[in-house]
Amino acid sequence: MNGEHPAAVVIPPRFYRVSLVHNHALCRSHRRRPATALGRQQRYDERMKQELTISRTGWRWRMAAGALGVLSATGMYLWWVLLGPWGYVMPEGYEAPEGPCDQRVFVYGTLRNPLVRWLIVGRRISTAPAAVSGFDKQRLDIQPLPDGRVPGEVFSVAPKELARLDRYERLGVRYERVCLALDSGEPVWVYRRLPV
Repeated sequence: MNGEHPAAVVIPPRFYRVSLVHNHALCRSHRRRPATALGRQQRYDERMKQELTISRTGWRWRMAAGALGVLSATGMYLWWVLLGPWGYVMPEGYEAPEGPCDQRVFVYGTLRNPLVRWLIVGRRISTAPAAVSGFDKQRLDIQPLPDGRVPGEVFSVAPKELARLDRYERLGVRYERVCLALDSGEPVWVYRRLPV
């Protein structure tokens, strides 16, 4: 070289044009990549939203089906207990008691609830407050107690309605129906738990 400058490299015009086109294509591809990645992200987000919507819809349907199942099971149980012909059979040899109580019934437990009475009897029954002295309420039963007093309600029913009450209380299986006197002296039917 001896201190001389190297000869200048001459680039043919055709090669220069090809290089420019290639570099321009590279720049365009680099500019597209963020847009392509953004499009993929958008598609992914939309797909996830659709799946989430489907899962929420499925969850709602499952909840509705579960609630319907619970209501159906409750209705079948109530029908079986209260009205169904196969849910209760009076024990052989046990007869429904008869006496001076007519069709007046004194209740002190679940039968004080108007909705329960309506489900059993099939109509709205008007009641009056009453009490029985000489007994004490113990859970679902009343036991003799000299100084005790059991508050409750009294109402009148027809013979068929009394039979429905007997069915509800499982007369002869869980309860017996006895005739007691209210504090007013009126004789009434009262359901008492049978000894185990």
